[in-house]
Amino acid sequence: MFKRIKLLSTFALATATLGLMAAAPARAQGGGGPFRVGIIASGTGPVSFLGDPFIKSVRLRVEQINSAGGINGRQVQLFAYDDESSPDKALTFAKKLITEDKVAVILGPSLSSTTRAILPTIEAAKVPVLYNTPINEPPPGSFQFSPFPSEETSYRVALQELQRRGIKRLAVLATTDTTGESGHGWLNKLASTYGMEVVGSERLNIADKDVTPQMTKLRSASPDGS
Repeated sequence: MFKRIKLLSTFALATATLGLMAAAPARAQGGGGPFRVGIIASGTGPVSFLGDPFIKSVRLRVEQINSAGGINGRQVQLFAYDDESSPDKALTFAKKLITEDKVAVILGPSLSSTTRAILPTIEAAKVPVLYNTPINEPPPGSFQFSPFPSEETSYRVALQELQRRGIKRLAVLATTDTTGESGHGWLNKLASTYGMEVVGSERLNIADKDVTPQMTKLRSASPDGS
């Protein structure tokens, strides 16, 4: 069920993004050739559950659009790269998409760390990027876009729901990457606003498959619901 929901959500994002292609910069849209779209995502590696369905969804939507005659009569040409969750590889592929593939827009990357790695290059080249992380908030007037609400808003909504359920003692298991550290910070900052206390915190690496030791420690802190 989770995989199906994830695929549907990324498919919807792909549809919305490709619908904007007609307004993409002239640098990559001139003449009567195809609209060029780039993807940088973690198709393999520890967060392939994010990148793989995203790439597949975009490919499927591009096939549907092209089969229906394209956008304003022009086909969509896709250039997809797997950054394997590596910021260095994400930056390499971003430069390739801009200088060699000459895309009009870039979709992805999948992580906050890989996204941050490419942003200076994207802004310098003035190529729009739609990334899939709430950690990086698009500045006004930039070439950055995100379908997510701000990270603060996301955690406030979650804490409001926990408050509604009468939760007062929280235990946090956060990844050691940028996303986990940022989220942990927001929870500690906002918890007291909603009458809650963080009674335990543990970390895991994004590739970990067993978190039994961390969960055992968190349970010993007696968070609500344990």
